Amino acid sequence: MSALKVGEISADFIFISDVHLVDLQSRRGQLLLEFIDRCIAGEVKFFVLGGDIFEFFWARSSYFETKFKRLWEGLEALSSSGTDVYFVQGNHEYCMEEKIWKGVKLVEADGATIEVRSGPVEMRIGFSHGDLLNAPKSYLRFKSILNSGWFKFLFDLIPSSLSDSLALALARKSRKNNSDSILPHRDILNAAFNRGANMREDVHIFGHFHYPYQSKNSNGKMVICVPSWDIPNAVILNGGTFSRLNLSGKELSSAPLKFSVN
Repeated sequence: MSALKVGEISADFIFISDVHLVDLQSRRGQLLLEFIDRCIAGEVKFFVLGGDIFEFFWARSSYFETKFKRLWEGLEALSSSGTDVYFVQGNHEYCMEEKIWKGVKLVEADGATIEVRSGPVEMRIGFSHGDLLNAPKSYLRFKSILNSGWFKFLFDLIPSSLSDSLALALARKSRKNNSDSILPHRDILNAAFNRGANMREDVHIFGHFHYPYQSKNSNGKMVICVPSWDIPNAVILNGGTFSRLNLSGKELSSAPLKFSVN
């Protein structure tokens, strides 16, 4: 692992997902703000937050915007520094399309594809949250209910501080129940590779599953999944090479990704 220069981060592309912030005073919150500050001090072409950045965020309420104001200010400052900033809506964030944050491009959960030049390499990078990859019909029906007009109307009637507490409690319970679940690895990888092929992507990057997939197929196409911020980390592209950054306090270390063959 190689140490990076303290104080700045320079990269062609950065992807962070599944931070699951409860607030900005926590270690996770402070590390994310520190990371963004280092990107502002350096030079980053593309910066993508891949969803579930918050443990819960209801964008129709100013309560949540105020609660996480420093993060939005940091993202707006990063955009002002010349970085293209993207925010992918995860399954812990709702109604993000109803808000406009200066310089932050909102992307729905099914993702987007961009062209990135990194050193001598030019590639199509696709990114999504990941929850729609290999998603069962029951999950899609559940999401359609949460995104319906009548549900939003009813949810707006609940005081925001109460809805926040309830959502955080449900998230803790859900994470505890799913801690020992076995992921259908092959199905997830196949869905990601199919998504990449359909969109003519060289690599598809996602989160959601909290598992570090790093796979390459016979055509040289890549699939990368970013684990959660239980271990604070990010995927970075520089000089045509993908690496994973690991954060620990003020320390920041990097190691190139090693891809298995799918």
